[in-house]
Amino acid sequence: KTAHQELIPDTAVAEMLTISRSMVHKLNSTGRLPHPVRLGRCLRWRADEIAAWVAAGCPSRSEWSWSA
Repeated sequence: KTAHQELIPDTAVAEMLTISRSMVHKLNSTGRLPHPVRLGRCLRWRADEIAAWVAAGCPSRSEWSWSA
């Protein structure tokens, strides 16, 4: 694992996927995105995991396995 993994907000995920923030939240709530990291009330995603997930064809959360 890398010593520093960038955690990005929903706005950055939306930009990476070229979708809206509301679609990011919809995909997350339906289990279509990798698990976010919760920081207090905020959700963040690992930028490198999102990139790997896209490269893998955007599988559902139940089919996705990732190790940094």
